[in-house]
Amino acid sequence: MRHLATALICALVAVSINAQNFRLPLNVIPSHYDIEVQVKLDPLEFFTFDGIVSINFTCVEATDTVIVHNYLLTVDEANVVLQANRKKDESGTSVGIDRHEYDWDYTEFQTIFLTESLVAGQNYRLTIPYSGEMVTYPSGLWYGSYVGDSEEVEYYAGTQFQPTSARALYPSFDEPGLKATFSITVGHPTQYQAFSNMPRTKSAADPDAPNLVWDYHETSAVMSSYLVAIVVGDFTRVPTSDPRQSILVRDEVTDLTGDAAVYVPAILNELETRLSTPFPLPKLDHAGLIDFGGGMENYGLIIYSEDGVAGFDGSASLTLVTHETSHMWTGDLVTCQWWDVTWLNEGMTHFFTYFISEKVDPTFPYFDYLATQLMDNAMYYDAQPSALSMVVPISRPNDIGNAFGGNLIYNRDTDFGSSYSLYTIYWPKTLVISFSPYMQGGNIGRVMYLLLGDEIFMEGMKNYFAENQFQPVREEQLFTALNNAAEAAGLGLEYSVSDLISPFTNQAGVPVVTVTNTGAKENGKSVYAVSQRRLLEVMNNEHDDDTLWPIALTWATSSDPNFDDKTPKTYLTEASTTVTIDGDDDWVLFNNERSGYYRVNYDTATWNKILDALETPAGNAIPDMNFAAIISDGLDGRI
Repeated sequence: MRHLATALICALVAVSINAQNFRLPLNVIPSHYDIEVQVKLDPLEFFTFDGIVSINFTCVEATDTVIVHNYLLTVDEANVVLQANRKKDESGTSVGIDRHEYDWDYTEFQTIFLTESLVAGQNYRLTIPYSGEMVTYPSGLWYGSYVGDSEEVEYYAGTQFQPTSARALYPSFDEPGLKATFSITVGHPTQYQAFSNMPRTKSAADPDAPNLVWDYHETSAVMSSYLVAIVVGDFTRVPTSDPRQSILVRDEVTDLTGDAAVYVPAILNELETRLSTPFPLPKLDHAGLIDFGGGMENYGLIIYSEDGVAGFDGSASLTLVTHETSHMWTGDLVTCQWWDVTWLNEGMTHFFTYFISEKVDPTFPYFDYLATQLMDNAMYYDAQPSALSMVVPISRPNDIGNAFGGNLIYNRDTDFGSSYSLYTIYWPKTLVISFSPYMQGGNIGRVMYLLLGDEIFMEGMKNYFAENQFQPVREEQLFTALNNAAEAAGLGLEYSVSDLISPFTNQAGVPVVTVTNTGAKENGKSVYAVSQRRLLEVMNNEHDDDTLWPIALTWATSSDPNFDDKTPKTYLTEASTTVTIDGDDDWVLFNNERSGYYRVNYDTATWNKILDALETPAGNAIPDMNFAAIISDGLDGRI
């Protein structure tokens, strides 16, 4: 028994150590990758691939090991080369390699042990030949098939790397903050074409293999490893009115890209105009692949489900295309430094998804939809005791998935009706929806937008991109850019953007604000008690969680129904406070047009005044957004 206890303690200590050591050590920093991969898109070659990656990096701290990510790639160890002080077209001094070790179960590290230490401040180039196998689902390099017009089976391949699958195609420093440039060369069978993040510069037949063509592409902008993209297949490029943008689909569905060809120029134009930040790449392809779900924001080569850009009736998903195109700024140009702040990518993109979609198609209130249906969904998730904060602590590899949201499982027909769709034109009967960085993040983006106003918010976003382009960021960079814009405009907020917003991103949950008319008067005004409490999925919201948020309070009354005014009248930073409001018999509604991320409850008398107003012409002054909030908050049985 003693031996068993000792073994258990050792195992727990090992797990604890591993939990802290799954991150790269950052003693070397990459700057450029040359990737050459031959995609063997042929059942006779078993859908395998061969590759060579050469990585330029700088040693920032002396070390006798180099650690890269590698998942299930077979390395030709005898031909791995590490050279010091290598310049372009010049040979460098070789550094001896002692051995390689692989951990494919936990860290997914390939550790290269050296015979001598690397020197801090020196540049190096690491070349690794390798091979691997494609898979049949979207992860790493994957492939699929379909029966074409010729009644023959056609094959295609694509990549899906987010968050941690770039390492399944090429050994890499596979963390989002370690950005670099990429030169990508793809070999493939002659009947196909290859596409990547950047324009193709040339194609050349392989002199030793008659059925092999190599496609070369321009060097990319600085980007994260998970944004590298490759598509191989018999795809046709459908032009749009923007010469930079095309739709890539198989020949059989080119006539179904009508909506997509209209949407993509309009979306990019709106984003460039609103953000005052040009799209920096020479091209942006929108590729539709069978068996791919949703979309992936690869820089310069977005991949979608085929029906997302070529629906059966020529339709396309406006919100899906807008979401992935918005990522060209929020996620690609500026990227979260680590997955714990994924909401900087996904949440801000979710905000722009609905903001820009309504500019492109003003016939549907997309922006209101964000603050009604999607905010309610987010608050429902946030009321769960198991809800995660938007900034997610990551202590082990499996936690990375949590950074993309807690999940709720919905049945399509019973929960939403068969026509409901978040992104795609249709979705399976059972849908798992991720919440934290998407719906909460999108609504927090909306909170900041309404707090600052359109002009100041967009100025702050422009500065955010200008100051951090091609760089990894944390929350502070976004909050600082927005706050500086607010100060420059003389907005005069009592609290900084960071002070107001970071508690909502770093704490789990959502508050409910309770408003009670005390019956007292102060200088002729009615005195209301205003308190906050975390809303939880427990009976009568009875719990001992004392989490507090800094809540910017707004309200409107029947004598002053100015719901357009989103300027905070006061702030609720403690558990309770009192406010004075004009009007003895007025109805009062807090949270003008849901400009804050919280629910509201009232005392019975105040609720009755609100409900009475809805039955009279006076209720016409209440905008749809607050009318929806009355229904949603009033029917929430937990408050």
